[in-house]
Amino acid sequence: MPLPDWMTRLLDVGPETEPPDDRDFERDQAAVDAKLAPYRGIRYPAMPPDPRVIDTSRVLALRNRLLDPYAYRWRHVEAIDEIMDALFEPLIQSQGERYALGTNTIFLNARGESPSPRNRMPSNDFKKFHYITVRSLRLGDFLTSYEDAMRLLNNVLPDWGFTARVMTGGTEIRLERGETHRAWIGGAGIATLIVAAMLDLLAQSPQEAKPWRSV
Repeated sequence: MPLPDWMTRLLDVGPETEPPDDRDFERDQAAVDAKLAPYRGIRYPAMPPDPRVIDTSRVLALRNRLLDPYAYRWRHVEAIDEIMDALFEPLIQSQGERYALGTNTIFLNARGESPSPRNRMPSNDFKKFHYITVRSLRLGDFLTSYEDAMRLLNNVLPDWGFTARVMTGGTEIRLERGETHRAWIGGAGIATLIVAAMLDLLAQSPQEAKPWRSV
């Protein structure tokens, strides 16, 4: 039995949502296709090098601005987007999703065929190859959340940890790896200091960034 019109109107109180625009989907797909165009159809027998390059002058400028006490509006509004762009070179889709280059694996035989999905253990006829694709990035409150800042550090510099100390003027941290210690950095909250220390290291040693990093 259908509901009366007055009851239907009472139940229909949620906000109206518009379906995704087909033109947005087409633009997003075109952007992904353009980013993958140099790598399309290529199968690599070994892990290919990450084509993304850390711009040392850019990450140094970001590090300095993070610790600038007068750049509070930038830190609140724009900083995370600029840091993500410097570290991951992401595509930004129409709904705000971000995608960055990544890799995946596939097994192929001499005819370019993949094994059956039901065959969990491919025979020796199939060899492992790598190919370049895109992966979604999971953003976070990297400058205010300790957990998110650690997630970023572990994904970009997985071999590095840090020590924190509380001084009269505030908290300081330094990055460490084994017996290697970086300089102490202070002047901000712990999450911001973790990100600033990471950028400081990358400005001097960009090769330390994990290949095919994601977050």
